[in-house]
Amino acid sequence: MPESIEALRARYSGYTWAPIGIGHSEAQVWRLEGPSPLFAKVGNDLAREAEALRWLASFDLGAPELVAAGRFGDGRDYLVTTAVPGRSGAEPWPESDRGAVVEAIGRYLGRFHTLPVDECPFRDEGATGDDLVVSHGDFMLPNVILDPRTLTVNGVVDVGTLGVAERGRDIHDMVWSLTAGLNPQYGEAHADRFRKAAGR
Repeated sequence: MPESIEALRARYSGYTWAPIGIGHSEAQVWRLEGPSPLFAKVGNDLAREAEALRWLASFDLGAPELVAAGRFGDGRDYLVTTAVPGRSGAEPWPESDRGAVVEAIGRYLGRFHTLPVDECPFRDEGATGDDLVVSHGDFMLPNVILDPRTLTVNGVVDVGTLGVAERGRDIHDMVWSLTAGLNPQYGEAHADRFRKAAGR
């Protein structure tokens, strides 16, 4: 097991490491270009994300495959995963495609919410009620990856806060992502199309 980021880099020395800065996580993330694209993430408390990825591997939802995970000598965790092919919902899309993009995201969320609640290893504190689902936990545009040719969702990333929660949590997060102004190519009309496709 690598004891440092330098040792992890040495293990994947056949790859070119390119830092990326998408999202609001405090973790460091790199895209590794080589024989097959990978991502490496280093930060605190990544063990839950590793476990979530192992659990999601049993379901056909396009989550990244966990290649390696562990803890460095300095106490930071690391993950290495496969790359979900495609482009994130946060990247620029032609205006003519945006409606189809948000509808595809809504349909995908409906599929995600069919995951078996009783088998999920994580549950949000205070998650009670009659409308509980397995929630992605950070269901926002940068974390949804789509095929730019078919305008269908290939998968999701950043599942470290996955857990049983109210269905509305993921709906709320995506509506916020579409309307808060961080991605001005979208707006309220796109949020409405997303809700309708998600069955809300």
